[in-house]
Amino acid sequence: MIFMKRFLCGLTFAFSLVSAQAGPGHDHDHEHEPAALAATPALPRFTASSPVLELVGVVEGTRLTLYLDRYADNAPVTDAQWALEVGGQALNVMPSPQGYFTAELSAPLQPGLTPVLATVTTGSLTDLLAADIDIHEQAHGLDGHSAWPRVVAYGLASLGGAVAALLGVWAHGVLRRGRAPVQSTGGAA
Repeated sequence: MIFMKRFLCGLTFAFSLVSAQAGPGHDHDHEHEPAALAATPALPRFTASSPVLELVGVVEGTRLTLYLDRYADNAPVTDAQWALEVGGQALNVMPSPQGYFTAELSAPLQPGLTPVLATVTTGSLTDLLAADIDIHEQAHGLDGHSAWPRVVAYGLASLGGAVAALLGVWAHGVLRRGRAPVQSTGGAA
């Protein structure tokens, strides 16, 4: 019975170590988690604004998607004419039926800051918008953040806990066998 209690104690300790190492997002404390976690990494983007217009650009490989709105009421601007330069390269901007604009880069952007200069004409208004696209060099893994160090750490913590539990069981058995049995010597003469 004591053997089983010690074994279960060791396993409980091992699992408490693993859950303590889990960290945010793995501790099942749903009160402190964000409402939704993105399944894919965020794409590089930039914003530029003036007192009249606001521009948001999203880079996905060589495709540049541009969203243009009026600053005062956030109403989309769909009838703009563009002169767009990204990293000194002039790009042809095309409207989409969904109300945004697209442009195609000749090659994916390199890590670092890339300047963006947009001259936008809509109606009688011409506005100049400038920004920088900040591209970060990605690490190994699909999303730029490898999960392997965490997996290895949690696996080692689990293995360590299991080994500690087995050592406790083994030590209990050795100590139990090492005791001299109590023998009765037959009585008084």
